[in-house]
Amino acid sequence: MQRFAITDIHGCARTFATLLDQLALSAGDELYLLGDYIDRGPDSRRVIDLILESRSAGIFVTCLRGNHEQLLLDALTDPIRLGHFRKNGGLETMASFGVRHPAHIPPQYLQFFESLTYYIDLPGEYLMVHAGVDFSHPQPLADHHSLLYLRPWDMRLDREWLAGRVLLHGHTPIQKTAVEIGLAGLANYPELNLDAGCVYPDLGHLCALDLDRRELTFVAYCG
Repeated sequence: MQRFAITDIHGCARTFATLLDQLALSAGDELYLLGDYIDRGPDSRRVIDLILESRSAGIFVTCLRGNHEQLLLDALTDPIRLGHFRKNGGLETMASFGVRHPAHIPPQYLQFFESLTYYIDLPGEYLMVHAGVDFSHPQPLADHHSLLYLRPWDMRLDREWLAGRVLLHGHTPIQKTAVEIGLAGLANYPELNLDAGCVYPDLGHLCALDLDRRELTFVAYCG
């Protein structure tokens, strides 16, 4: 059985498909996706289709909520949030669905977004969130805003609270080499940002972490 984590696909469906091909997942394998499947990139709808197709193929896909999925859900009923959604890549997402308002996205996709959880806890191994954890909060995993929006420079890692887990997240795009440096330093600092900025021209990579071998697979942006 293989286990991988990927984050911040941002509508880059061809890149995501290429990475999935390289991972060669099969039924019974586990795939953990850490949010921000949509916005900015060319084909958000196809990204969700690839996720659903992977599940249909017997791959156990667990999906976290990212701030962009939350923004879409908020935009369904809040005109101000709708404006924020449109300005932050939502226009590209709506175009991929052929709609002009997120409320007109087909129901099965809205149900997918609504089903997304805020964290994945693999005791003794990994804690996965989209953005970060505010360890000063009385109940860090109940602080949904931080799980969706916190930046790494605002985190003060609490190793005792982590209890042997490595904190995996995305949200803040970084250079490919920075992801590699983070992986190499896990013994000293158990936190790893996997967002290699797939959708951004100056970064432009999507990566997967093999959770058992602790190896990275990178694919350069290809749409």
